[in-house]
Amino acid sequence: LGIGAVGSTDSAPAATTLDDTLPVVVAQGPSQSLYLYWEAPDAQWYGPLGIGAPGTAWSAPSVVVGQNGLPVVSVQGPEHSLYLYWEEPGGQWEGPFQVGDVGTTYSSPSMAQGSSDLPMIAVQGPDNSLWTYQEDGSGQWTTTMGVGPIGSTFSSPSLATSPSGRAVIAVQGPADSLSVYWQAGDPAQWYGPLGPGASGSTDAAPSVGISGTGEPVVAVQGPSDTLSVYWEAADNQWYGPLGPGVPGSTNAAPSVAINEAGEPVVGVEGPSNTLWIYWKAADDQWYGPLGPGAPGSVNGSADPGSQNPAPTPPSALGNHIAAVAVSEDGVSDDPASTNFSFDCNPFTTLLYPDMADSSCGYDAAFGVQDGNEEWCADFAKWVWQASGVTSDLDVLTPSAATFYTWGVANGESMPVFSGSPQVGDAIVFFPPGDLGTYADHVGIVSAVNSNGTINIVNGDFLNGSNIEVEEDDDVLPGPYAAAIWNPGEEWVYVAP
Repeated sequence: LGIGAVGSTDSAPAATTLDDTLPVVVAQGPSQSLYLYWEAPDAQWYGPLGIGAPGTAWSAPSVVVGQNGLPVVSVQGPEHSLYLYWEEPGGQWEGPFQVGDVGTTYSSPSMAQGSSDLPMIAVQGPDNSLWTYQEDGSGQWTTTMGVGPIGSTFSSPSLATSPSGRAVIAVQGPADSLSVYWQAGDPAQWYGPLGPGASGSTDAAPSVGISGTGEPVVAVQGPSDTLSVYWEAADNQWYGPLGPGVPGSTNAAPSVAINEAGEPVVGVEGPSNTLWIYWKAADDQWYGPLGPGAPGSVNGSADPGSQNPAPTPPSALGNHIAAVAVSEDGVSDDPASTNFSFDCNPFTTLLYPDMADSSCGYDAAFGVQDGNEEWCADFAKWVWQASGVTSDLDVLTPSAATFYTWGVANGESMPVFSGSPQVGDAIVFFPPGDLGTYADHVGIVSAVNSNGTINIVNGDFLNGSNIEVEEDDDVLPGPYAAAIWNPGEEWVYVAP
């Protein structure tokens, strides 16, 4: 049944049911909009209703039924944010509400009903980490950063909850493995990863459901386009892979649901863009494929969570840069100043001896007369140079934007809002649309933390009564930059 016209759907749709009977479907519409379709009691389908304007939906959405019995939708919003939409009892839709800040969401979200039927969301976070969000019942959301640490998550996650509200998440882990995380205890704590699928076992985002006996079941696209199933049994052990789908049977990420009998049913894209269904029966046997969708009826979409590159370990050069930058924490203007038009510092003189200014103080540690200049770029350049970076340093000037110019000259791609910083990188902040022409600031990444945040060492930062070198820890660049400069501030990482 074609409820959406040709050209109406640009991602994998998501569905749920209201009152356990009436389906609701959401999908990414044209121009990154968000569309809703629904079936009414008269068995007619209605829609699309545009609940998200063009430019608001940058991934496949996810939908659950909220505490009030009405749908709640999440989607990756602009600039790697996380957006939420919800229906009010009067039939009006509200949103977007920005649950996750800019630079926090690098995949399609996955939603489930958590404790007290309150929505929970899982996403691939910065630097291939795994993050969750949980509503507390008052409209506030709690963020758990680093459920899976950096380098743990290479697909959109799949989230399911048991009848008690305990959550299980399945993701594609490093080296195409399958990783599972779960909640236990009171209050609930996250545990994992457990790896039921070895390296090479998982070629796309997995899907998880909770069986009628309360144990999770995971379906994945396995090697050679097979369909593989893993499951936890009552003895708390994981089993699998079981291969109900032979090689060539599974050409996209599968989706698993639990039927009325409590048994899993899996839908996949089969050969020639067909829709195939597999199911487990009460005799513990798997059956299928059943092909309800004819050839050409299914068009799989790329998983946005699979597109972040694997983070690389810190290099010796990067660690040296970080150590040099951190060692200068607290170096300040002399004389003290709170006005960047009078900004005496040693780093400018160290790079440009002719900039020494007799109106400035003398830095005994470096043995130089300070120079008067706004100096965030001078500090970052000096740190790189002192750490052994030599290539094209003449490109770097007192303008912070020249670090981006340097990166271009050295063949770097430097995507805006990148999720993969490395220790020793320069992080360049700039107003929207000014990339390559103007930058507000450049700092040095001194650490990449396991939860996906970073530490930054900044030259030329106003701190109380003086301008100085300042280290800021556990930073999310989006909210950090918005608070210091402007909402919508953008950034790139430049590798030395």
